[in-house]
Amino acid sequence: MKLLRLLFVTVLSIFAANNVQADDLPKSGLVMQFAPFDSKYGPFHDRISHKQLQAYDRATGELSDAPKREKEGLMGGDYDWGFKLDSCQMFDTDLKLNRNSKMTILVRFLSNNDATTRGPIALIRSGQPDSLWYFPISVEKNRMIYMEGKPTPEDSAMVRSRWHYEIEGGMMSAIFIQIDMKTGRHEIYMRDSASVFYNDRLAQLPELPNRILFTQQENVLINEFAVWNRHLTLAEMQNYYTGSSSKEYAAKHQMKEPVPIVGNIEEASGVMMHGWSWMRWGWTIGMAVLIILCGFRRFRNINVHYSFSGSPLIILAGLFGTWYMQGVKDFDVEYLWIFNTVQLLAYYFVSFRADPLYTIRNAGGVGSVINYVGGLFAMLGEILDSIPHTIWEVTYVNRNTGEKKKKIERHNNIIISIFWIIVIVVVIWLFIILSEIIYQVLPLITVYKFIANYFKERKAFREAEEAKGTMR
Repeated sequence: MKLLRLLFVTVLSIFAANNVQADDLPKSGLVMQFAPFDSKYGPFHDRISHKQLQAYDRATGELSDAPKREKEGLMGGDYDWGFKLDSCQMFDTDLKLNRNSKMTILVRFLSNNDATTRGPIALIRSGQPDSLWYFPISVEKNRMIYMEGKPTPEDSAMVRSRWHYEIEGGMMSAIFIQIDMKTGRHEIYMRDSASVFYNDRLAQLPELPNRILFTQQENVLINEFAVWNRHLTLAEMQNYYTGSSSKEYAAKHQMKEPVPIVGNIEEASGVMMHGWSWMRWGWTIGMAVLIILCGFRRFRNINVHYSFSGSPLIILAGLFGTWYMQGVKDFDVEYLWIFNTVQLLAYYFVSFRADPLYTIRNAGGVGSVINYVGGLFAMLGEILDSIPHTIWEVTYVNRNTGEKKKKIERHNNIIISIFWIIVIVVVIWLFIILSEIIYQVLPLITVYKFIANYFKERKAFREAEEAKGTMR
């Protein structure tokens, strides 16, 4: 497991290093810039002022050395990825804002965060209380961006909008925030969408912010960060997202013009579970109906023997696919576990078929899965036992006492061992692919199983009646 984690982190680190080129960011108006892949001045530094990241005490307003982090293995740990928000942190660089300032903020962070507090960035004046901090946006759990403002300058009421964003490459997501201090206009850009709103709270503060603070958040990591004292053009931001891609890809992924947040707030308030499409709702309700029908059928045939006729492999692949797609690929739609649980339960109950003549010899549902897993481990044990090996008798001598001890060592054939390792890795990857497929098509498999079992049960009941007639 540790080897797989290391391989996963290594691949993503290489991907990030090749696709996030800090030197490609526009230099005009650049005030601050953080990029973990430049270690000339250390891993946690502002490339413009060369100041180091520091911890900020929100109670006293004092700065101190940020927590030390050791590099973990090959391309592992925060050293290569960025810095975790395990405390409030900042670069002690003055933003030099005035009432007519324009600014652009780029923040790139780990997508699968568990944040439930406001952040990850706030505009503050060093030493001010929390009540005077300004959060342009708040990125919280389940990939939700929250924004507060007015759809147009003429609106009187402030609205709070939420926006469910998509994951980008390397499990990172980048947001551009453009603020006009004079008009209070805010534009929020991501690869897949953009919003605009008006909030003049910054201009009404008794003193303008002079620092950007990274607020403490659970399991959040800042991978890249930059501030400009001007608005970037749409072309400059587009180049950040698709500049290293092919022309065909860039043409298909053009940035969208920002839309007022009033549209987003209407959408958000009308969705019971954000990210649930009508298809997902349909399959969840449909599978729940199948479970009820299976229960009703079983009640009607309460004296009839039922046997499990499903595939333990499909159940295992469904369970693994659920974990893999949501854990590794991070499909964290709100309450998606409900959808997955209903699908797996529906397949499990549908797989029990009326068996009046006891012709199905499989173990019960849970028993079949346990037997299948046991068979896999037994097969693995047979593979390990089949590898040619040599037994060595080795004598160890204690240098201090001269005492001798003999130990038996087993040395497996290296070539055959490597062969079986390759075979096992290929099988695992094939199982991952199978699990992804089953994760997506399990409802269709369940419907097919339900219909097939209906006709097989009718046949089984006819055969049982014929058998009774023969006995008479």
